[in-house]
Amino acid sequence: MPSPTAIIVGASSGMGAATSLALAEHGWRVFAAARRRDRLDHLADSHEQIIPVVADATSEADVARMIAT
Repeated sequence: MPSPTAIIVGASSGMGAATSLALAEHGWRVFAAARRRDRLDHLADSHEQIIPVVADATSEADVARMIAT
């Protein structure tokens, strides 16, 4: 059975980062999206189920790219 998948925006800090990590620890594959690459990379280094996606959730092009990922 495939892992459940989530896209979390604002994942580079605070509740977004905490939610990403909690879901990953419970077996979810998490696409963690935010504008700050360095913080996303740090988050992704903390769990193999977290995939960093540099994106601005206010940009239609970035949102389309997130979904396509």
